[in-house]
Amino acid sequence: MLFKPTINLGPLLGPQKGVLESVSRCWASAYSFQAVQYRRQNGQPIRVLVGVVIQEMVKSEVSGVLFTNHPVTGSADHMVIDASYGLGEAVVSGKTTPDSITVLRDWSDKVTVQSKQIGAKNLRIMVKEGGGLEEQSVSGEDMCCLSDSQIQQLCQIGIKLEKYFGSPRDIEWALAGDQFYLLQARPITTLEEVTDEDLIHEFDDPLITDQEWLTTGNISEMLPGATTPLTYSLFASAIDLSCLPNESGSMNNIFGKKENMELTVVGETLADLTEDSVTPATNKKCDDWAKKADSYEVIDQSSDCLQMYRDISKNLPDYTEVWKVGVLKSANSGAWAAAMFGVLLQGKTEYSNEMCSDVAVILSQCQDVYSADVPVAIQGLARSIVASGLEDKFLSGDDQVCVELLSDNSVPAVTDLYKDFMKRHGHRYIREAELMEKSWQTNPERLVQVLMKIIKMKAYQERQKTSFSIKDTIANLKTPLTNGEKRSLKFILPRARRAVGEREFGKSLCVKVADKFKQAYWRLAEKMEQEGRLPGKELLFFLTHREIGQLLETRSPKLLTKAKRRRKLLPKLMTLSFPKYSVGVPKPKEQESFEEQRKPTFTLTGMPICKGRVTGKARVVKTLEEANSIQRDDILIVSYTDVGWTPYFPLLGGLVTEMGGLVSHGAVVAREFQLPCVVNLPLFNHVDVCRFGLTFKSGCVKQLILAMKPSSPK
Repeated sequence: MLFKPTINLGPLLGPQKGVLESVSRCWASAYSFQAVQYRRQNGQPIRVLVGVVIQEMVKSEVSGVLFTNHPVTGSADHMVIDASYGLGEAVVSGKTTPDSITVLRDWSDKVTVQSKQIGAKNLRIMVKEGGGLEEQSVSGEDMCCLSDSQIQQLCQIGIKLEKYFGSPRDIEWALAGDQFYLLQARPITTLEEVTDEDLIHEFDDPLITDQEWLTTGNISEMLPGATTPLTYSLFASAIDLSCLPNESGSMNNIFGKKENMELTVVGETLADLTEDSVTPATNKKCDDWAKKADSYEVIDQSSDCLQMYRDISKNLPDYTEVWKVGVLKSANSGAWAAAMFGVLLQGKTEYSNEMCSDVAVILSQCQDVYSADVPVAIQGLARSIVASGLEDKFLSGDDQVCVELLSDNSVPAVTDLYKDFMKRHGHRYIREAELMEKSWQTNPERLVQVLMKIIKMKAYQERQKTSFSIKDTIANLKTPLTNGEKRSLKFILPRARRAVGEREFGKSLCVKVADKFKQAYWRLAEKMEQEGRLPGKELLFFLTHREIGQLLETRSPKLLTKAKRRRKLLPKLMTLSFPKYSVGVPKPKEQESFEEQRKPTFTLTGMPICKGRVTGKARVVKTLEEANSIQRDDILIVSYTDVGWTPYFPLLGGLVTEMGGLVSHGAVVAREFQLPCVVNLPLFNHVDVCRFGLTFKSGCVKQLILAMKPSSPK
């Protein structure tokens, strides 16, 4: 109980000093530690006005509680009464056990006593004449303290209250003489409780049939693990809208022109039906966003909470639009890759490792791969730090000192490179679509840690990349090609390479605009915490966008309670692993027994990305927080990579990922670094590896040296 009540002060006749003192104590109790902490944790104002009710004491002969629905099962057919002699204080204090009465209620509100469980009512608390309370022993404790007619009368009162308030009620009552007095009527809180299972599945999308195919491929690079409710409420809908039929594809493509379809269907060409008339040109949208992304602002930083929320809501269509651009760019890249496969397949239905390797060779000379510039830029910054004589100072300082060294212009060459990096890539980091995850720009200490590692390992020297002409690339393919197929590849190859670069630039642009929304939400969270609407900034991300608006309007403690429970569940959800493909409702994978991996030697096969042979220490890293253990020339084994992993590529001798395809992030950057790489290789991330050698050839990874141990079973 948050406020200090006082009961039975005595007759309210004449001046009553006790009443005034009791009111003062009740007011003061509003600022007790418990009361203030409760309001703070539930987003309520700290300074509150307290209205104190002074009412006549009911000298009850029987008192108790009535639930108009069953408080445990929620059944509307059952009403439950707890009743005991005297004041309810005897039951609350645990000094007596009440009678428990279950009443049946039919559709016409007729009530019938179903059962009575008689409690040990050997004591009652009564009001003394002149004020105060006294305990009295009770005889006849083996009888129910309410008659059947009184039970029916009380239930009918409860039904009236339920209808008046519009929901089931928890009613405190007292009986004096033949008169029932109502002391309190509130909702039955247990009926509104949500289980953990409900919270885990509250955002599940419905499936049309049990034969729907779902995949974690591709999306798991942007959003590995579980997402926060805020991210889901924005990102999921943006991607869904981007994938609608009228938002994707092209009217003219390598498979035919729209005029051919028009002649086939309607017998004439439709000059007025243009791509721009159906949906604005993707390239134009991309160019427009590229020009305005740097100066784009979502909110006015000086606004109050409500105005910030309104500004974010007003600008959400921009968030959706830029992700549409990214999805279309990604689809374009995939289409050109599919065209290459079509040529190399030569009518076959099976994909060989040699063919996948040829596609990887074709894509190894892509133009302007934006994400591949991240490790190159970090290496350049590291070289500048070393060349400027800041190496020792940088390695011996803490993260904050290093950030100041980079940004304080004490060495202009270093500061210029740092600012250029932040302008081009500062919006990026792991789990880029997750709104709670801060970028390098917002949290530059993360970049410092990578720079320290690269400088310490002296991994800042540029790798020399061998380049081939289109003619030489086609000539070096293993797949035998006809002259016609070579001409087709000559047409497709430069476009496919350019599409990969455009895809990576489009993704970077999406993340840059999304980072503006991240910063806006973090600023809103800070403001709400300052105004006492949130007990902690992070809690904002465990509300949906709509729920944030509701919280600003109502300061509902229920919303904050739900957000806290969601936050508590997140670590559990992050440990769940799902199959790459699911038919019907996805179910988490269970820990398997990998007997094949426990043998001294084994071979696993995935998709080759960049060929080569490397033998060395294999490093299984399950989270980016563990990446500091990576050493020079390690073979990195991870579930996936995104831009947050890219700075570590200069350290690596090879890369193996469980997920990914030809144009996934790890594949694109590995090709640019000519780093031996295999993707889509199952099982590796389920073991902890001490030391073994790997050889990469045609998509195979082979263990050459012993010493691996299985993970502890979960």
